[in-house]
Amino acid sequence: AEAIVEEEVTHFHTRSRAREAAPAIVSLREKMHSVADGELKRFRGKLGPLSEKQEEGMRDMMASLVNKILHGPTREMKSAGGRSAGGGEVIDLVRRMFDLDKPEEPAVKPAATDEEQTRR
Repeated sequence: AEAIVEEEVTHFHTRSRAREAAPAIVSLREKMHSVADGELKRFRGKLGPLSEKQEEGMRDMMASLVNKILHGPTREMKSAGGRSAGGGEVIDLVRRMFDLDKPEEPAVKPAATDEEQTRR
């Protein structure tokens, strides 16, 4: 019975440490999706007229790209959060690498259209 209790306590601590990664993962995903949205808005003028379906396709593509790029870092952060040694360091490193503790920067200005660039 003591071995079972000890094993369950170990599992509980592992799950508890893994949950510590969740706020950093959420921040990372929110920031990267925000960057993707900003870039889409910034380049929107260069794309020309798009149908509603094309607009939705572009947004879906950007979201899919961000999700694919973040899959590995997210998996590693979850894994690191579950480790007793060094897990917090990995999460802190990701927070620093992606400036997750800094306030969001103002929205990105749209890219100048060809017409605007020729006027300059």
